[in-house]
Amino acid sequence: MKKRIGYIFLLWGLTFLAQAQFQITPGTSQNTQTEEEDEEKVDLDIFAPDDHRKYQFVKKNGKEFSLSTPYHTIRTHLSFLSSENYEPEISAMTIFMGQYTDQERVDLALKIEAIYDRLGIVIDLNDVSINKDYQYSPNKKSPPQNRYIVSEKYPQIFLEKYGVDWLYSEATCKYIPKLYEKLYPFKTHKLLELSRKIDSDAAKKTYFGIHIWQYFGIALFILLVTVMYRSLRYLFRRAIVSILNYFHFNENIIEPNKRISSPLAYLCVVFIGWLVYPVLQMPAWLTNYLLYPVNIFTFTLLIMAMLRVVRLFSYYVNRSLQKHPTPMDQIPNRMPLAKIIEKLLQFLVIAIGITWMLNAIGIDTTGFVAALSISSVAVAFASQDALKNLIGSVMIFIDRPFQLNDWIVGPDVEGVVEDIGFRTTRIRTFNHSLVSVPNGKLSDYTIDNLGERKYRRFKTYIQITYDTPPDLIDAFVVGLRDIIESHPSTRKDYYHIYLNGFGAHSLDILFNIYFIVPDWDMELKARHDIMLKVIQLAGDLGVRFAFPTQTMHIEAFPEKQGLTPDYPYTRAEFMEQMRKSRNIE
Repeated sequence: MKKRIGYIFLLWGLTFLAQAQFQITPGTSQNTQTEEEDEEKVDLDIFAPDDHRKYQFVKKNGKEFSLSTPYHTIRTHLSFLSSENYEPEISAMTIFMGQYTDQERVDLALKIEAIYDRLGIVIDLNDVSINKDYQYSPNKKSPPQNRYIVSEKYPQIFLEKYGVDWLYSEATCKYIPKLYEKLYPFKTHKLLELSRKIDSDAAKKTYFGIHIWQYFGIALFILLVTVMYRSLRYLFRRAIVSILNYFHFNENIIEPNKRISSPLAYLCVVFIGWLVYPVLQMPAWLTNYLLYPVNIFTFTLLIMAMLRVVRLFSYYVNRSLQKHPTPMDQIPNRMPLAKIIEKLLQFLVIAIGITWMLNAIGIDTTGFVAALSISSVAVAFASQDALKNLIGSVMIFIDRPFQLNDWIVGPDVEGVVEDIGFRTTRIRTFNHSLVSVPNGKLSDYTIDNLGERKYRRFKTYIQITYDTPPDLIDAFVVGLRDIIESHPSTRKDYYHIYLNGFGAHSLDILFNIYFIVPDWDMELKARHDIMLKVIQLAGDLGVRFAFPTQTMHIEAFPEKQGLTPDYPYTRAEFMEQMRKSRNIE
């Protein structure tokens, strides 16, 4: 507990340091000032803002006020809503008249002040223009207008000059109710109106700018937040355990992920506290300083919660991948794929979270993000081959076209996969050399993964001599089939052994079979055994294997009849002999 309190104070101190370093001043107007305005600011040394000779003042309810400049209008608006000088009717004089009734203008004046307090917009009157003819131009192309933007963070809230008076503009009066409903949702503005009545009846005495009732409100607020946090943490913890048990996570995972309940409870408390806080009507300067640590603290908790979710997701992915191991998981001393995904997601969560945090506390990250994007593009062009290989590695890990120890055949390489890295895959060829192939190139190859074969095919032709009788050929083929049926490493339901062709010097018997063996070595042993049995069968039956030969026939000798047959039959007689041979009636 002491360590947490120390971290909170350290965070608060760093916030104030950052404010001083970056000069973050929300609500400070940065309107472009003309030379005439600069002269007016110099004139403040001679003519005070209350100088009736220079500025027009009017009286209402016995009190003087002026609307001659943006300075006087904002001072009139805010000063007559303070507890020491509460005159809302006079404050409402700063609102554009139009079709609004006096009560509607009072409501608008109160809403604008409530918006300033809620957003922590502190207006330093010394920075507000005291030029009666102040002009503003959003860019060089736009013509200057008599307009004064109160806060650059909310340019929709601005003053305009109507005749000789500076008033909150008609556009601002239309925008204020929408912004007010957005900042005070769920009817919390009703509590704010009630607290205003308490404030008006409370003692005027304050301590450090805060009323006594507000101190009691702060104490009650802290008590409620503490009780709410502990209750929500308990409920979230029970819900997380139930969800993880539903998905059958083991106790080693459930116990650490209970801690996600704390940041979730904090986030809910911060959200509810943000809704209730305006009821306390704290000064804008205090809200301004509270916003930064609250924003930093909130985004820190959000990042912590998301990191827990990422870790849980990584565990779930890893558990799923264990059923079908990836190549990366099989390599010793190598980070598994699920861990790589976790690290990438953690980096994205932290990067996005910090960017949002900086934007929330008012630091413009546009230039930083743009510079980072340009740098990323430059690095991508400079290292496109490395990135291509990295992406190829990811595709190999996801698609899993091969595993370690698989025999693969590609356009330029053939061998056994020995290692799969982030940049290259190393393949041991049958010459026992080691080939390193970039993963970017390997992912584009058409890979024939012989290691994934369920059956290993052995196809050849057994060539026998032409003088082998048909009955012997038939007996030999039956014997070959029996060899396959009786061998323990062959597929029995699918093979082909048939007399298949007439070769140039042999009769060709197709011998197409499949081995059921796990690797290349076992396949060679099975093939060796089958071929020996084929040779043994041929020897037992007297079948002679053919080999390329040439036989020279001499057609005739003086004392010998030639070998050329004489065919004395007609076509009809040949057809008759064919019918007799085929037993055709």
